[in-house]
Amino acid sequence: MADAAYCNPPGIAAVKQQGAEVIVRLNPVSLPLQDPSGRPWSVLGAVKKLKRAGEMGDWPVGVPAQGQPIAGRVCGLHKSEQAIEKAQRKLTRRQQQGKGQATEETRQYACYVLVFMTLPVRQATSRQVLDSYRLRWQIELIFKRLKLIVQLGHVPKQDDHSSRAWLYGMLLVALLSQKLARVGSAISPWGYPLPEETAHPQSLV
Repeated sequence: MADAAYCNPPGIAAVKQQGAEVIVRLNPVSLPLQDPSGRPWSVLGAVKKLKRAGEMGDWPVGVPAQGQPIAGRVCGLHKSEQAIEKAQRKLTRRQQQGKGQATEETRQYACYVLVFMTLPVRQATSRQVLDSYRLRWQIELIFKRLKLIVQLGHVPKQDDHSSRAWLYGMLLVALLSQKLARVGSAISPWGYPLPEETAHPQSLV
């Protein structure tokens, strides 16, 4: 299970050659797809049939590879209006930062969650696949926070014992921070409990 950076024919073929299955965020640019008869398959032509938020689709596809195409599926979900607006703003912001072009095609893709997988329907329904990918993204967000807050992206140690001790310490800090954030979101905004209001509160002089 991986993000769109790993969505390409050589990567998918390498995983399949090891006897494993693939669930990956679809990148229509790097992953050419075919319909069951071997003709080019249009992603947008299929997902545009999903008209309302939460509507899902599931289509059998093939990935061109040396020899026989790799059989797979594309699962799609129409996003909510709020999620679409957020995705469109992100595209605009990236374009302003010089990190890509927000074309009409990319803006259309931003209206959907699209996942490619090699699992057959009997092993995983569309809902199960999309739910699993959503969980993967939540785990990814945790790793991003760990790298940002406690700098876990780089271990400034060389010795195995020192590295292990440093990692344990940083993980403790991360867990304490997460616990404090949960507690902080649940406590009174005053920082302490207020007494219950009486029926006839005394006026302040």
